[in-house]
Amino acid sequence: MKSYLFFNLILFLLLITSCSTESAKNKGEEEKDAVQSSLVYVINDDEASLVLSSSNSKSDLEQLKEIFKKDKDIDLDFSKSTFTDKGKLKRLHMIVDCNDGFKGDLEVSSLTLKLKKQGFRRDYLIRDNVPFYIGNM
Repeated sequence: MKSYLFFNLILFLLLITSCSTESAKNKGEEEKDAVQSSLVYVINDDEASLVLSSSNSKSDLEQLKEIFKKDKDIDLDFSKSTFTDKGKLKRLHMIVDCNDGFKGDLEVSSLTLKLKKQGFRRDYLIRDNVPFYIGNM
């Protein structure tokens, strides 16, 4: 009886240790995903949209520029944007050309960028009677 109880206790402790280790692994993976998911965009048959904030970096913008050109033939120009010493977006100047007649540009100060996320949305289904929007998101 004592050996059975001891065996169950060991099994229980192993189970708890395994669960807490797995939980720590999952927490680490979630944090990694959160860091990698600073790019917020949608590209599909129905829409192309992008949301930017002061936490985006120059490399984020370069990556997005390539993605939108390759997947939707949308030209993004961030060349006049400025960045902090830490490489984060300070002042956003974005030009969007969807190459289908819809285009626009946006210039936002660092304060506005900290307070409101900015971006654009090209709605190919025209669900809201607004096929193209650029500004506060």
